[in-house]
Amino acid sequence: MIKLEHISKVFRDGKRTVEAVKDVSLEIA
Repeated sequence: MIKLEHISKVFRDGKRTVEAVKDVSLEIA
């Protein structure tokens, strides 16, 4: 089974990635 801690880590990493992509998009725009 996947541990809840692992899911939380993936979620945080994904959220951070989305924020980074938004920053890059703003710089390009």
